[in-house]
Amino acid sequence: IDFIQANTAEKDNILSDDIGLAYYARRPTTFSGAALSHGAVTSGQITGEGLISEMVADDTKIVIVDESLLTGNHLVFLRDYPRFHRFLEQNFQLDNVVRRDYQELALWHRDGSREWITDDVLEVENQDGSEFGDHIRLMGYTFEEAELAPGKPLNLTLFWEAEAPAERYWSVFVHLIDSEGNLVGQHDKVSYEGLYPPNRWWPGQIINDRFTIEVPNGASEGEYSVKVGMYDHLTGERLQLNDRFGQATADNQVELSEKVYIKLR
Repeated sequence: IDFIQANTAEKDNILSDDIGLAYYARRPTTFSGAALSHGAVTSGQITGEGLISEMVADDTKIVIVDESLLTGNHLVFLRDYPRFHRFLEQNFQLDNVVRRDYQELALWHRDGSREWITDDVLEVENQDGSEFGDHIRLMGYTFEEAELAPGKPLNLTLFWEAEAPAERYWSVFVHLIDSEGNLVGQHDKVSYEGLYPPNRWWPGQIINDRFTIEVPNGASEGEYSVKVGMYDHLTGERLQLNDRFGQATADNQVELSEKVYIKLR
């Protein structure tokens, strides 16, 4: 409440999972924001795209998202949550993530002098097309930097789309492999840090998910490959993978066509 009142004027609009925060801070909210509920969000009656239109029209100054993995309030259950999250990244500053009882609240604050960015433009530098299971496709990927010094992190974004929600709660692994086939580093996680797993990937959504692999200080100079797959973290079973040519792979992982280079500087 103190954060809201310190960063907004009396008539400034806010959006929050917890409508009580708007009430006690004495700030108005959007039309749909006042009607947020788990049912309205999961059924698709309230969408991220609809909330975005209202936020722009009302010049919303603060958005508060409950990211608790224990409860996971309303906004993280939007069918188009990735689109909504990208909009926040383009138009707001993430000030802090704070705990409040059982909630984990991401506090997004907007400088009112900024122009609104409403276009959802994604730049997929490298195309892929591998098919995971029956419904999931790896559209492509983008390396933040493909030439690194030892000890520097490898940052990349994977872009996914699905024909329907997956039947299981799959995790994604990204492995960095040296020229001799050794695993040098990895990052395993459920998309959006567990907030938007594949069993909630709705048709028409593009999921952009960022990974960071810590490259060891002692990594040798040379060419490295990156391999990607999905697995059930409870059983270790990997999701069946067909490459971009429709051929099944024995190890159910795809090796990205672009290479990573470790160079001594």
